Amino acid sequence: AQAQLDQAANAVAQAQNGVTQAQAQLAQTEAPPDPASIAQAQAQVQQAQAALKAAQASEANTVLTAPISGVVVATNGTVGQQVAPGTAVVTLDDTVKGDLQINLEVPEADIGSVHAGEAVNVTVPAYPTTTFHGTVTQVYPTPQVVNNVNEYTVLATVHDPSGRLTPGMTANVTIVTATATHVLTVPPVALHTFGAVEGVYVKGTPGQAPRRPAVGNGTGRRFGRPGGPGSGTGGFAGGFRAAGLPAGVYFQPVTVGLFGTDAVQITRGLSAGQQIVLVLPGTTGTPTPTGTTGSAGRPGGGGFGFGGGLAGRALRGGG
Repeated sequence: AQAQLDQAANAVAQAQNGVTQAQAQLAQTEAPPDPASIAQAQAQVQQAQAALKAAQASEANTVLTAPISGVVVATNGTVGQQVAPGTAVVTLDDTVKGDLQINLEVPEADIGSVHAGEAVNVTVPAYPTTTFHGTVTQVYPTPQVVNNVNEYTVLATVHDPSGRLTPGMTANVTIVTATATHVLTVPPVALHTFGAVEGVYVKGTPGQAPRRPAVGNGTGRRFGRPGGPGSGTGGFAGGFRAAGLPAGVYFQPVTVGLFGTDAVQITRGLSAGQQIVLVLPGTTGTPTPTGTTGSAGRPGGGGFGFGGGLAGRALRGGG
């Protein structure tokens, strides 16, 4: 009987312990969370999120995405290879697009007249009778020294919907920096220097009034009215005879405006209708016109040009 009593008392004590544990667990469950537990749980969540982002980045790096549309022309890696930042793994040719980019090197003396948005005309030896048109898109502010001359890089976009232009072609580019209409023009070869004075050789005698010309010359250019400033009778320096000139020819100083590849604007010194002499009788070869500038292009470079909208001042250089 005593053993049975002890067994029953032990069972009661165990049951009481169970009730106490259950009450403690209930109190813990009902108790609000403490700040330390909350901070620890939040740190665990942030660590899990960081691990997720790293895994997502690693997955994204397994796929190479090209920033432009084009044709793959070269690959410098293999599947599964680790790629270092800045390494060119795939080379694309974007000539499938209708707009191509031309890099021009502009001398310091001419960069001041070149701005984004100006029109460009492009010709290439492969298509000598075709002129491609485009626009200046960017002028780099930092120069490069080439043959002791500061040159600035100019980017231009050329429209080529036919897809005839290909990378590596040598291009002659004219940048139209200014335009003028209804102005008096002469061919660039007509300009000469007499001592330090720039001018043209004119048929006739100094001060002779020119004939009144027709309104147009048949080429779309119109000339100013005769008798205006610079006819040789106003305040501008008049023409003069000099030793060595043939009879009936005198030298007339002029003031030039815009330079073009096939025409130069004359602002003073000449009037429409006057006859000029391009090459003096008895001279040989083609005289070098004043006002044009030339420099040797670098190997593999392309030509480029600047100037007024009449055609652009012809320059040569790396492109």
